[in-house]
Amino acid sequence: MTGELEKLSVRDKYVGGDQVHTASGVGMRINHVGHTTLHSQTSKIHLNNILHVPHANKSLVSVNRLTRDNNAFVEFHPNHFLVKE
Repeated sequence: MTGELEKLSVRDKYVGGDQVHTASGVGMRINHVGHTTLHSQTSKIHLNNILHVPHANKSLVSVNRLTRDNNAFVEFHPNHFLVKE
């Protein structure tokens, strides 16, 4: 999920009625759905079905979706993380 439309390399207008809800229960509308590719030093990381939510203050990634879409796993450390194939 991102509030920044320019982060999506491919995007389509969202036509459904779903919303993203904050912890306080406030609903935020979804304007677009898209995807992008992040380039690392050795490979590409694909992020699919990204929701563009204009009122989102932070971008969030689903680790589950990232690992499934890229056939990879994520290793967390105190000060960094690694995405491994």
